Amino acid sequence: MLNSAAPTPLVESSSFGLSQTQSKGSLLSVVTSEEIFRNAIALPPEVRAELTERLIASLAEDVSPEITTAQLTEVRRRITEVELGEATLIPGDRILACLRRLLGKHFPTS
Repeated sequence: MLNSAAPTPLVESSSFGLSQTQSKGSLLSVVTSEEIFRNAIALPPEVRAELTERLIASLAEDVSPEITTAQLTEVRRRITEVELGEATLIPGDRILACLRRLLGKHFPTS
């Protein structure tokens, strides 16, 4: 659940040599995603968790209701299959090993 408290400031505008009156667009054109990541990863875990929740929630805002409904329908269908024993579950480590093998065949490293 998202924290309803005021958001925790991540960086001061002055850290990037910007005045308080510059727009977000200006800030984003000056600060790269890598710089934002480096700043974010240095935050305490609880602040990173809050930031992560807020970023994920912002992505959900861009999804159309039709897609969300279709996704929920598919999730419910799959849960039902698992509960009824109609689906064969494969452990994640086994799938990852298979994927690595397949990728190694098609994209060998040299």
